[in-house]
This record gives sequence, structure tokens and C-alpha cells, in this order.
Amino acid sequence: MRSELSPFLVSIGVALASFVAAEAALAQPAGTAHAGAERAVGFDEALALTRAAPEVRGEARALAVRARGDATISSLTANPQLYIMPGWRLAPSANTGPELQASIVQPFDLGGLAGARRTAARRERTVLDAHVRARALERRLTAAHDWLFVRASEEDAEVLAREREAATALVDVTTRLAGAGERTSIAVHEARVYLAEVTLRVVDNEGFRHDLGLALAASLADGSGRALIEPLATRGAAPQPDVPAGAALARMTARADTLPAARLARLSAIAEHARAAEARASSGASLQPGVYVQRDSPGGFVAYGMLTYVPALFERGQRASSVAEGEAERLEGDAQRRALDARVEIAGAVHEVEHQREREALMRETLVPELTALVALEERAFAAGESMLFRALEARRRSLDVQRRLVEARRDRLWAEVKLWLLLATLEGEAS
Repeated sequence: MRSELSPFLVSIGVALASFVAAEAALAQPAGTAHAGAERAVGFDEALALTRAAPEVRGEARALAVRARGDATISSLTANPQLYIMPGWRLAPSANTGPELQASIVQPFDLGGLAGARRTAARRERTVLDAHVRARALERRLTAAHDWLFVRASEEDAEVLAREREAATALVDVTTRLAGAGERTSIAVHEARVYLAEVTLRVVDNEGFRHDLGLALAASLADGSGRALIEPLATRGAAPQPDVPAGAALARMTARADTLPAARLARLSAIAEHARAAEARASSGASLQPGVYVQRDSPGGFVAYGMLTYVPALFERGQRASSVAEGEAERLEGDAQRRALDARVEIAGAVHEVEHQREREALMRETLVPELTALVALEERAFAAGESMLFRALEARRRSLDVQRRLVEARRDRLWAEVKLWLLLATLEGEAS
């Protein structure tokens, strides 16, 4: 009996050693385990690649085009008007000959339209700049999220691979023991079922990892279309963001309303007020000085000075300015809501970091060690003939679930920290 059990005990010991090693590996953040992947990207590299995202570059190009165009805005708000009327004097016959009347007029705005136009253009450029910043933050958050989820799926694959090796060894040993009459065929079927369950999880993980890798590749694509998007893996160490705490964190979160979405709404309202002012100024009073000349056959020539004044009596841009002012008021309300949302987002991000750190610590420091010990006890009891295999397998199922939940907990903690870190870095950028 003891001689027949020794191979089983050896295999169980090997499986348990692998399990303990897996726990030790899971207790630390993943390092460079995926550096050999053919198409892999590091975390910092992924964030840097977001600068080439099509929507970010498009917003930046739009701002550059507007800046170049706005620099050419003239201080004159109207073009000169040239009037020419050629003719022929028909009578009296002694004075017949060509005639010509011509005038040139240059309107000058008296309502401040040129300044209002430049102000509106400047306000609109600040809105475009806010769009660039908002797009950039959105893309960085998406890339960071996708990278962390791909990394977690890779760590999950490692956990499952180790567990499948242990389950395969368990099937082999149980089959030999059943052949020697030390265990029934039920134990063999139980071991095979467990191996099939783990294998199914491996297959599911491969599918999830493929989809997550595609999402990461799409979030980092530059829109050039030079190559088809293929799944990306991760490489290098996971990020360790330096999240401030205490008074420093409080000072930064107090500026939550400068986050890009809130800033964009506030600047949009200001730009709309500027457009309303431009609409009013566009119908202001104007002065139109000019010169009028007339050739009079047979040899006469007459020149006149001209001066036209157009008062702003009736049309003062009421229609366009009222539309713009109404939109500005709507955007003012939206800006207030976005500012509140930004403060809630920052507060929620701070709490999420604390919450996810607590969850991960509970799993790493309590659940994983306790289940590790439980698995060891159940497997020793089964090896000694004091327990049924299903109890050992149930302990392994619970342990595997907790291992995978620990991977997810680390992923969620890192995502919470990275998200808060990116938001705070954006606040610092807006303040500078």
C-alpha cells in the first residue's frame, strides 16, 4: 500500500510545489514575462503611441489650420467697392463722344467688428485646444485600460497553464492508482473532469486574450492603414504610478473642474458669448468714404469726394446674437454640470484606489494563503486514504478561482491607480 502510494505522493508534492510557486509569483506584479511576444508593447510605449491616434492628430491639425488662418484676419472688415459706368454722349452732335463715371468706396466699421472678430477667433481656438487635450486624455485612458486588461489576461493564462499541468499530473497518478486497485474509477473520472474544466478555461482565456489584444491594437492604431490590425501582447513591467496622498492629493483634486471635459464646456460657453458679440458688431454703424470721378465730353473732367454714413438704427444683429447668446447660456449650464461631474469623477477615482487596494490585500494576504493551506491538507488527506478526491478537487477549484480573482484584483487596482494618476497629471498640465 505504501509502495503504491509513493508515486502519488511524489506527484502531489510536485503539484503542490508548483501551486505554491504560482502563489509566490502572483503575490508580486508581473515583470517581463511577455517580452518575447512577437507583437508586444510596453506600457509607457503604449501611452506614447496614443499621440499618433487619428482623432488626436486630427484635432491638432484643425487647431493648426485655424491658427494660421486667424493670423491673416484683416483689421478692415469690408473690401473696397469699385464702380465703373462707361457711356457715350449722343447729343448734342457737337459734343458726342465717350463718357465715363467711376467711384471707389472703402467702408470702415465703427462698431468694433474687427476686434470682436479676432476675439471670437481666439476664443474658438481655445475650444479647439481643449478638444485636443480632451481627445488626448480619452485616448491615454483607453490605451492604459486596454493594456492592463491584456496583461491581466496573460497572467490569467499563466495561472491556468500551471493548473493544467497539475491537473494533468493528477489524472496520470490517479489512473495508475486505479489500475493498481488503490482507487476506484470514480476518482479517475473526477480527475479527468477537473482537467477538462481547466482546459476549457484555457480555451476561453485564449479567446478573451485575442479580443483584448485586438482592442489594444485598435486603441494604438495611427490610422495610416499600412498594416492590418493584429492582436497585441504586453511586455515589460506593469506600471507603478506615483499617486499622491494627503494634502497634496487634496490640493490637486480641488482643481477637478479644470479636467478637459469641464474646461471644454466652460470655454465653449465663453466662445459662444464672443460669437454673440461679433454678431452684434457686424451690424454696427459704418462710414464709407470714397472718390467719384466723371469724364464729360468733349473734354470735361469732374471729381467728387464721397462720404456715406450707415447708422445702426434697425438691424443690429439681433437674430444672430440672440441665437448665440441662447447657446452660450445653455453651455454655461452644461459647464456647471461638467464641473460637478469632474469633481465627482476625481472623488470616485480616489475612493476606487483605496477600495481596490483593500480588495487585493484581502485576497493576497488572507484568501490565497488560506486556500493554499487547505489544498495542501486535502491533498495529503486524499494521499493517505483519509478523504475522497472530490474534496481535494473542490479545494483546487476554489483555489484556482481565487488565484484568478487575485489577478483581476491586481488589474483593477492598477487600473484605478493609473486612471487617477492620468487624471491628476492632466490637472497639472492644465494648471501649468
